[in-house]
Amino acid sequence: MAGEPDNIILEHLRQIRAVIDKIDRRTEKLEAEVIEIKSRITSFEATMGHVMAQIGHLQAQIASQTRRIDSIEAASTTSNAASILCRCPPRNSRVWQPGQRVPFSTHLK
Repeated sequence: MAGEPDNIILEHLRQIRAVIDKIDRRTEKLEAEVIEIKSRITSFEATMGHVMAQIGHLQAQIASQTRRIDSIEAASTTSNAASILCRCPPRNSRVWQPGQRVPFSTHLK
């Protein structure tokens, strides 16, 4: 009977060792996956940094174009007002048709 308890203890130790080995394999697999995930996150963060920089550049371009459009619209509004006000014939001109627009500079002479 003395041999049987030794064998039972050894059998339990073998089973415990098998479970520990299985846990070790899973742990190694998880460590490899975590390393891969860290690498992917680092790559993703770098890509997002580039995307954010490009968005900033595009926002600056849009702001610049908006300012240009606003100045063009302001100039257009001013020149339209001047051309509306100048629908009278030039002072020294005998040939003028109704509705004909006269450049603003003609009246400044």
